[in-house]
Amino acid sequence: MPQLDISWASLGKSTNKPQIMTHPDFKLNVFLEASRPILLILNRVYSLASASALALTADIMTAPATLSPLTPAQLDEGASRCLALQQSGQDIHRKRPFAAILLAPDNTTQLMSSLSLSHVRHAECELARNAADNYSWEYLAGCTMISTWEPCAMCAGTVYWAHIGRLVYLASEKTLQGLIGAGNPENLTLDLPCRDVFVAGQTQVEVIGPLTSEGWERRVVDDAGRYWSKHGQ
Repeated sequence: MPQLDISWASLGKSTNKPQIMTHPDFKLNVFLEASRPILLILNRVYSLASASALALTADIMTAPATLSPLTPAQLDEGASRCLALQQSGQDIHRKRPFAAILLAPDNTTQLMSSLSLSHVRHAECELARNAADNYSWEYLAGCTMISTWEPCAMCAGTVYWAHIGRLVYLASEKTLQGLIGAGNPENLTLDLPCRDVFVAGQTQVEVIGPLTSEGWERRVVDDAGRYWSKHGQ
């Protein structure tokens, strides 16, 4: 914030030795001389106010973000968007059936999304990396990632390092392994729950999933089955 220059020197006077009688308008000189203490006080008040405003801004920017609880309606809407992304990824872009989206702290605004780009560039880790590149550490602590499948250990680690505050996954890694089959080089599924990765960290990641009773896991499996029926063992 710029400093307000209302010092005596800025009014054309020497702070050490004012020359009142040299000004063509003597009355103005008298007024300025009488106003000098007030101007100095105002200058000091302005400086203190500026410092306080800057300190308040810094506090807001560094304050830990808090997660807003997901309502059932918000959860269903986010799950629906994520599954629709997985479906379009298969139908339009010929991608593998994995998808992830990132919701803002309001649990409604979608900030970004990602599909699976390759067997090493998974949807969740690509999204987490992009989020870390574009949003602050503090802001992401209030955000929610929703993925169609439970993130593998690599993706869970990336979510942790990006400092995304909450993860929602629709279908479990165990279910994925059963769908794909053992020894499938297309996706050598790990057997390591994402919660085990997060619990080893120093910051908390809230985890919700799988959404079995809500019916979302079954829908994800049905959609992904279209792909794995052609690429399974």
